Amino acid sequence: MGRPGMDSTEGRESNGVVPERNGGAVPAKQQLDGKDTLRYANILRSRNKFAEALQLYNNVLEKDEANVEALIGKGICLQAQSLPMQAIECFNEAVRIDPGNACALTYCGMIYKDEGHLVEAAEFVVINTRSLKCCICGSLKAKYSNAEAYQKARNADPSYKPAAEFLAIVLTDLGTSLKLAGNTEEGIQKYCEALEVDSHYAPAYYNLGVVYSEMMQFDLALTCYEKAALERPLYAEAYCNMGVIYKNRGELEAAIACYERCLTISPNFEIAKNNMAIALTDLGTKVKIEGDINQGVAYYKKALFYNWHYADAMYNLGVAYGEMLNFEMAIVFYELALHFNPRCAEACNNLGVIYKDRDNLDKAVECYQGKMDAASSMIQKAIFANSTYAEAYNNLGVLYRDAGSITSAVQAYEKCLQIDPDSRNAGQNRLLALNYIDEGFDDKLYQAHREWGKRFLKLYPQYTSWDNPKVADRPLVIGYVSPDYFTHSVSYFIEAPLAHHDYSNYKVVVYSGVVKADAKTLRFKDKVLKKGGLWRDIYGIDEKKVASLVREDKVDILVELTGHTANNKLGTMACRPAPIQVTWIGYPNTTGLPTIDYRITDSLADPPDTTQNLDTFPYAGTTTTCESLYMGVPCVTMAGSVHAHNVGVSLLTKVGLGRLVAKSENEYVSLALDLAADVTALQELRMSLRGLMAKSPVCDGENFTRGLESAYRNMWLRYCDGDAPALRRLDLLQEEPCSNNNKQDFDDNQVAKLADLKAQRVDAAVDGDKQSQLTAHAAVVGEVQQAPIMVNGVSSPVSSGKVEANGHISR
Repeated sequence: MGRPGMDSTEGRESNGVVPERNGGAVPAKQQLDGKDTLRYANILRSRNKFAEALQLYNNVLEKDEANVEALIGKGICLQAQSLPMQAIECFNEAVRIDPGNACALTYCGMIYKDEGHLVEAAEFVVINTRSLKCCICGSLKAKYSNAEAYQKARNADPSYKPAAEFLAIVLTDLGTSLKLAGNTEEGIQKYCEALEVDSHYAPAYYNLGVVYSEMMQFDLALTCYEKAALERPLYAEAYCNMGVIYKNRGELEAAIACYERCLTISPNFEIAKNNMAIALTDLGTKVKIEGDINQGVAYYKKALFYNWHYADAMYNLGVAYGEMLNFEMAIVFYELALHFNPRCAEACNNLGVIYKDRDNLDKAVECYQGKMDAASSMIQKAIFANSTYAEAYNNLGVLYRDAGSITSAVQAYEKCLQIDPDSRNAGQNRLLALNYIDEGFDDKLYQAHREWGKRFLKLYPQYTSWDNPKVADRPLVIGYVSPDYFTHSVSYFIEAPLAHHDYSNYKVVVYSGVVKADAKTLRFKDKVLKKGGLWRDIYGIDEKKVASLVREDKVDILVELTGHTANNKLGTMACRPAPIQVTWIGYPNTTGLPTIDYRITDSLADPPDTTQNLDTFPYAGTTTTCESLYMGVPCVTMAGSVHAHNVGVSLLTKVGLGRLVAKSENEYVSLALDLAADVTALQELRMSLRGLMAKSPVCDGENFTRGLESAYRNMWLRYCDGDAPALRRLDLLQEEPCSNNNKQDFDDNQVAKLADLKAQRVDAAVDGDKQSQLTAHAAVVGEVQQAPIMVNGVSSPVSSGKVEANGHISR
């Protein structure tokens, strides 16, 4: 704001004779007398020639000490020459002579304000807080009441607007001082009083907006900021703070528009640039989640234009490139994020995941340990950066598991669960890892699954009624849900049912959660569609939505093929969208979910009443065993107590090699030594293995599928007769007492029997693809995919946890 003038003639040329040749020099005294001297002094002052003007004002005051105009002019010159105390003496003298002189009063207040003495300045702005009547007075000893003094000052010069504007300034700054001192309500009152004096004073609106923002009254704050911008269209801070409110509401496009307006006014406004980067990053995440990952990347890069060292944008670029399988670029941006924010635990974690996954792709033993060390180092850094970052412990557990340190892996998973008891990834990875530990009995393993299932079930609503007609002999709709319809161990076992089902009586609906389809995916899809089945791609779809799709498709029996391994849809199974639910192939144990009625296995993989508790390895091979046999490599196995121990028993028996199944450690050693010692017999066996396997039930996919359909029909008949194991179990769960010690009416063995009730013993086998020589047994649960669940940040890409500057600037 410019300084208030003295009177209506200030700055105007005099009608008197002013010799041009003097070039602004002080003319001779005899040439300027009286009013001419005063007018010429005003001209010099308007041209910032304060020293010359001061001399002329002194000349006037020598002749007329009570000349108010000269006193004010002298005070202005002294103030301009940084002599505020001498200036205030002149203004006070002017007020003493003319108490109603608005110009003198205004300059008095200005000097006190400029010197930081708001209280003294306020003495010239006496406020009646009850009536909000404002006045300007030149002395605390003024004879008039507050309102009378203010009215007198206004009456002295009704057109004198600088006085009102100055009063608004003082009140606004006083309000800010009160707010900063903790007197928020009094601060608001002062801002309102400022607007009473000058309803167009934008900073008062702006500071009201700041207060209301801090009080979380964002609607009022936004209104105040809008009024400030209306009164002062170039008010950059107001647009910045409007953007903050819109951003916090999730209205990202509106926020970005405000920031753009702010930066158009003030291109170097750092707070607005940083806020723009935050909003663009969040918008990038939003559009990426909606499916437009390329546009998301564009927004992230635009964010870096406004803030080139914004670690969140770099981190989210790493996430996006990781989802696009461009791991080189993902590594670049994760490392940049760590450079600018060394405590970005998520970036450390995700780098560890990439190093681990790239190692699996490289298949290079010499670099495996190096990359595993790098992955472990990154994840350890993530834990160091944030000791409560639960998923880092989960990923550390995955690394321990891949290194064969199963006990350490379980401990890491349990540490994750201590921090985040609802961590689905760690909970399921822990269950998967427990299958690798041979403790000679399965009670502990079953109990762990059961406890997980009860906890997990609470996260999803369950359907309790279905429209599927209970007609025993009608055609059935069979749904298969899996993420593994590609070149994956499970795919060798599921292809036979997809190819050999009688679609007229067993219509197939495939729910494919494949992350990246390959030629095998397309071949599966083509087979299903040509036979009249339905194929649904469900990758990225919420599990509850998938459950709704299952109900829409009128599925009678829903079969999940994944268990507790990566990308499973157990959340869908927890909703119980189908009247009968089954688990098969993808996991060597119960899922623990009470909503699953049956698990398909055979009497060899899950022997009843076994007492043997030894095994070569706690976890036997499945697909790998089939591959070995087909390639002429014999396999010796040992029977155990649980399913994971006995898959090899089932496979060898079906192929006709039951003699290679040991029942004890000594027998296992003896079999292996005898086989290795008899080279001739070993050679004959190797040459015959492929033929034995090809002729065995393991490769008879059509007969296996007929047996599988028979099992499905028996399940359906039981359901039509009112026998639904899962429904009975859910009823028992509802009746179960809260105390874990009280097990009345709820026996674990009964639950195990209900949860894992075996389907009809299916002794047929799976037929592999005619184009693929390798076929595999399907009557047992297939080999668990070597893919525990790792978290790579894709689930949390929003730039959260950052303290956003909101541009709060007091005037």
